[in-house]
Amino acid sequence: MKYANGAILDALHLARYRQIPWHKRPPIFTSLQAPGLVRTVAQQPPVDTRHYTPVQIAEVTDKGGEEAVRLESRSQSPEWERERHADYVADAVTSV
Repeated sequence: MKYANGAILDALHLARYRQIPWHKRPPIFTSLQAPGLVRTVAQQPPVDTRHYTPVQIAEVTDKGGEEAVRLESRSQSPEWERERHADYVADAVTSV
C-alpha cells in the first residue's frame, strides 16, 4: 500500500463518519479493502424514497476501527509529524 499514515487515518475517518458510495470512493478505499480495514455493504434507502435499489457504501470494519484508534493515538505523539508522512505498513495491522 503506497499511502502515508495520515492519508490512511483521513480515509478511515471519511468512511466512518460519512456514507461514501462505493462507486464514488477515493482510490485509497480499494487499498484499505485488501487488508480488511473497510468493506462494502448495501445501504437500504429510506422507505419514503422512490429509489428502491440498495447502494453499495464503504464501511469501516472492526479491524479498521481499531487501526483508526491506533493511528489517532499516534497522532497525539510528538513524532506524529514525521510518522504522518511516512509510508503506511499494512503488516503492522496484523501484527498488533
